[in-house]
Amino acid sequence: MGARYLGAVARSCSLRSCVASSTKGVYGKDDLGLRGLLMTYWIRMGGLISNGMSCLGPPMAMWNDPKSFSTAKLDTPVVPQLQCTNHVCPIRVHWHVKTNYEEHWRVKITITNFKYQMNNTQWTLVVRHPNLKNVTDVYRFVYKPLTLYESINDTGMFHGIKYYNDLLPEAGPHVAFDSLDPTGNITIKWDVMSWTPDGYVAVVTMTNFQMYRHIMSPGWTLGWTWSKKEVIWGMVGAQATEQGDCSKFKGNIPHCCKRNPTVVDLLPGVPFNQQIANCCKGGVVASQGQDTSAAVSSFQVSVGLSGSSNRTVRLPKNFTLLGPGKGYTCSQAKPVPPTVFISPDGRRKTQAMMTWNVTCTYSQILASQHPTCCVSLSSFYNSVITPCPACSCGCQNNNSCVASGSETIRSVVGTNRSTLNNAPSIQCTQHMCPIRVHWHVKLNYKEYWRVKISVTNFNYQVNYTQWTLVVQHPNLNNVTQVFSFAYKPLVPYRSTNDSGMFYGLKFFNDVLMEAGPSGNIQSELILEKDIDTFTFKEGWAFPRNIYFNGDECKMPLPEDYPFLPNSAHSNQIASLTLAAFLLLTLLAFW
Repeated sequence: MGARYLGAVARSCSLRSCVASSTKGVYGKDDLGLRGLLMTYWIRMGGLISNGMSCLGPPMAMWNDPKSFSTAKLDTPVVPQLQCTNHVCPIRVHWHVKTNYEEHWRVKITITNFKYQMNNTQWTLVVRHPNLKNVTDVYRFVYKPLTLYESINDTGMFHGIKYYNDLLPEAGPHVAFDSLDPTGNITIKWDVMSWTPDGYVAVVTMTNFQMYRHIMSPGWTLGWTWSKKEVIWGMVGAQATEQGDCSKFKGNIPHCCKRNPTVVDLLPGVPFNQQIANCCKGGVVASQGQDTSAAVSSFQVSVGLSGSSNRTVRLPKNFTLLGPGKGYTCSQAKPVPPTVFISPDGRRKTQAMMTWNVTCTYSQILASQHPTCCVSLSSFYNSVITPCPACSCGCQNNNSCVASGSETIRSVVGTNRSTLNNAPSIQCTQHMCPIRVHWHVKLNYKEYWRVKISVTNFNYQVNYTQWTLVVQHPNLNNVTQVFSFAYKPLVPYRSTNDSGMFYGLKFFNDVLMEAGPSGNIQSELILEKDIDTFTFKEGWAFPRNIYFNGDECKMPLPEDYPFLPNSAHSNQIASLTLAAFLLLTLLAFW
């Protein structure tokens, strides 16, 4: 993208949107026409704030009251609704030159909303580029050429798919959007069950609404910041990791006095008087697709030095969630209608004194700088094995990995991670990924075909509990049988059935062991052929995308896929064989 364009955007916020570009080792003369692009958003977006406080750098105290925006009067100062960035634009469009093939090239377009309290419905994106006349395929957007003049075809319009992504949500955690799980999130609900002389007792419930992303061992870690000088008098089903400075208290000492407490789940086997329902699982939370009943975690907290009524209580803020690593972004607490509870006999209803929700969504970009898994491919019709791309999850350097068979492995395996001083635990490979997924096209029957899936762990220190594997392939709508794994179709949209989730059988292979002889799990599946679409040509038999534990794996380039033997070559061999047979027949009767 021309530098003059980016500079113009950086100097002026009145453009309503800005454009960023990047390449991935690919050189290209990209011309993203700003005139048509920005004209569209000039219509869609409202005016920018021009007072002394022009942007909102989260977190701020005003977010504790979600009504602060809607209740502002005309004669009061304007509350900023724009997230503070270096460009101060409500919309950023990112153009990324992703991959260069032999006859094609691939671009990724990302649109980000930086304006709070503003959803862009039925958005449109207009792009000018001389190569738009040769658009081959568009994913997840609808594309329409704009040919105002017959002699020029360099402009096109993108817009969202109805009921799928035709709405660009407001700024916030919504940016972590997963097209295979569009409603997936972790919701943290605080139910104030009773008031105390100096505070309240609340039950905190964490529900995982993600279809295939779970929280594995060592479990979740939840943090927040108190709005005033609250303390935690006691907890049931969880504990704060640090007590903090409680020296000003005499007699009864609080459980935690820190202004920003960090809470973890209790381990299984704790005494019954320290348990409540859905607690004490070591922080492990299943995904909705695996086990709905195990996708919940709860604890009880007694809060002091806080408000003791609906009007005086202040909501916590700045929520953080580790599950168990980074990647989750949490919204501010939002008051919702009080939760209603039904008695076991169904004859009585009670409700919480007050309820607020926090929504946390996951982004792989925030979780890791590199992918965490890769894919290799092979087939029965080609002896070539396509390995994971080199440096898929980073490249080898000094002290970054452990060589297979070295003496260092003995000091790594079975050792507590905290005692290793960040010692490497990944086996040295050309891809440097902790997880490799291998897809092998095994057999071809008359009406069916067979695939073998192998998942290998290259991490000497991590056992993957309740693992999940998500595959995208157009023939998954005709899965006939799956061996050794459990399988569940993922159908977020009724019109498409090309995604499915594989996971282990309980007490059999639901744990992927650490690297070594046992660090491998395998399955085979049989798929029924669709005569209208089935083919082995052009890599059709290989998956479009693979996700392990919710993270997208690095795929090989399409030109590296095992190719089908040349049909012309096969026909030539068949013709020579037939000619030799006829010649021998003639000689026999000579």
